[in-house]
Amino acid sequence: TPDRRNLRCYCAATPPYPLGGSVAEDRITAVIVDDEPFVRHALRAYLQTEDIEVLGEADSGQAGLDLVAAEEPDVVLLDLQMPDLDGIEVTRRLGESHPDTRVIVVSAHVSDRYVVPALLAGASGYVVKDSEPQRIIDAVRGAMEGGLSLDPTVTKHLVEYVGRGAHVPAEPAVELTEREHEVLTQLCSGRSNKEMAGSLYIAESTVKYYLSHLMQKFGSRDRVQLVVAAFRSGAVT
Repeated sequence: TPDRRNLRCYCAATPPYPLGGSVAEDRITAVIVDDEPFVRHALRAYLQTEDIEVLGEADSGQAGLDLVAAEEPDVVLLDLQMPDLDGIEVTRRLGESHPDTRVIVVSAHVSDRYVVPALLAGASGYVVKDSEPQRIIDAVRGAMEGGLSLDPTVTKHLVEYVGRGAHVPAEPAVELTEREHEVLTQLCSGRSNKEMAGSLYIAESTVKYYLSHLMQKFGSRDRVQLVVAAFRSGAVT
């Protein structure tokens, strides 16, 4: 049974790349996939107070896949525990069939049993059901911008996962400039692009440049892998 408080947001990593027409039009389209009517209705109410259009709702994993295929939304807000297909499997399938669609997991569970598989399956965010509505809006917009906002709690689960050496090879040391180290440290502490830009007194575009360059240095395909590689190499402790 999901927590019926507001929803708390953990945004995860996705690489920046061009998306569909909604961005150009400053209009984001979304679908909601959750087997709890209360959660679906709450999310719809939160999202529709902003410049976001909810195209539809589904109450199971397969119904969610069918809905995405029919509507081709920019973002899917997705529960983890549902009838037929769980959210992690749905995330994997969406990554294969609709790679431009961002997935934000909505869950009452915050443990590496759920967080790590969801992020590694390709989720662009992890939303816990106890935060303010604005945090959900920020998660959606952050995912559309290709940004990363890792809450320290999510970082903790990633660090624990890395510490156990679970399916993550050791990383060699990587030489970093002072600025690269500053950006990487802030990324691993859970800051968004906007927060990093404000803290370091640089433009968000500059933050994105450094993150892209860091992903190349560490051989990471996305920002989740970059965080993992940073801890594995000892670049961030």
